[in-house]
Amino acid sequence: MPSDALHQYFAGERSAGMLLVGLGVAALAFAWWLRSDGGPFRAMLYPLAIVGLLQLAIGVGLAGRTGSQVTRLERHFASDAASARAGERGRMAGVQRNFVIIKVVETVLVVAGLAMVMLGRRDAIVAVGMGLAIQGAVMLAFDVFAEGRGALYDAWLRAS
Repeated sequence: MPSDALHQYFAGERSAGMLLVGLGVAALAFAWWLRSDGGPFRAMLYPLAIVGLLQLAIGVGLAGRTGSQVTRLERHFASDAASARAGERGRMAGVQRNFVIIKVVETVLVVAGLAMVMLGRRDAIVAVGMGLAIQGAVMLAFDVFAEGRGALYDAWLRAS
């Protein structure tokens, strides 16, 4: 029978999905505002909108699939706990490994964005850099929390 760890992990995943939807909507709203009233920093709308669309899509997918994923896992744990645990350990190993790559990419976006802000000689370059740095930092923080949540769940899977 699955424990509270499974339900806590997936409740966190569902909440994270909803947070991503909110972040995506906020980024898209800000990008829309910049489109009409952004002044010299109007170009910031491009990284905000691109990452905002990704946030929205990933958030909807994450929040939408979580319920069925929990139901499937509950059934699998009830019928064959050892197999369910082994399957989830394998899945989570991949998820946790991906966070290393994702965090490197997000860090590169933050650094590149800050370099563009510091070294840019045109408003558009500075604006794109600000957008990259903002979105990269927000997603880096988001993924650090997600990785921590995954580590707790993975520890539970490995403990039993």
